[in-house]
Amino acid sequence: EEHLLNITFEACDTTGRGEVMASTVMQYLQSMTSQSPEQGRLSRLYDMLDPDRKGVFVNRDVFQATMKRWISQCSQDCLLDDDYQSLGEDHCKAPINGYLENVYQRLEWCNISKTLAKATVLDFPRIESRDMISTVADLRHANHSLSEQNSSLLKAVEACDEKNLQLTAEVSKLKRKLMSTQRSAVSFESLSEELDEARRLIKDSQERACRIKTYNNKLKKENECLRAQIQLLEEVNEKLAQEKSFNKTCLAKLMKMQSEMRKELDETHVLLASKDREITQKTMLIEELKFSQMENHRIIEGMYSEVQRLQKTNEETYASL
Repeated sequence: EEHLLNITFEACDTTGRGEVMASTVMQYLQSMTSQSPEQGRLSRLYDMLDPDRKGVFVNRDVFQATMKRWISQCSQDCLLDDDYQSLGEDHCKAPINGYLENVYQRLEWCNISKTLAKATVLDFPRIESRDMISTVADLRHANHSLSEQNSSLLKAVEACDEKNLQLTAEVSKLKRKLMSTQRSAVSFESLSEELDEARRLIKDSQERACRIKTYNNKLKKENECLRAQIQLLEEVNEKLAQEKSFNKTCLAKLMKMQSEMRKELDETHVLLASKDREITQKTMLIEELKFSQMENHRIIEGMYSEVQRLQKTNEETYASL
């Protein structure tokens, strides 16, 4: 592309100054395309090169950049036109349109290349002898590029043929599917019966769903009652926990008191045992004293009897005297 743009610029720059007027470029392209610079895509290019029509000069870099931008816009316009035309076609032809669009773009670029090459040949007398060798080399390169593009076009045509065969096979497949659909229509009556059965099942399911919904509402109410009871039980449990804590405190106090009382009881038992031993000793002492008293009493009685006997004896003695 850049090479062809250089050829076009050199064809317009006959003086070799390195810059040309925008009007000169438009006249050259008009002579090559037989289109008016005030109409169509050339008008857009003219607006890009010289918007105010003041006869400005453009150098090689500006010319190449503007031409590349113009070619890109034209390519996009071609794509949009092809897309718009493809909307009216059958859906099954969409893949072919893609290939044809590619072929169309390649052909369009070939026409541009041939036009520029033709322009170079027409302007050949104006090219200096020192540039003839490079021009011939450029033409050979352009010829080689055209050969490669021709090969790619042939490949694209072959791809279109293959795609056409694929579409034919798809059409046959769709026909078979249509026949299968027609056969399926015969079983519509059985499907209708199955549909009625399905409707009956749906009705039964709806009734069951209604009963389940009623039962679910009942369960919700019972659940709310159970929640209230659980809350009440939790409150009671909290109170019982408080009472349990209080009872634990009381029990600890009672156990402490019991321990103290047990200690006092043990001390009392020890004291009672000591007192019991003392009582036993005193009882034994009393028994010994009783026994001594009885012995003394017998001795006293014996002595009293002896005294009486002596008194009686004494009285008898006095009496005998």
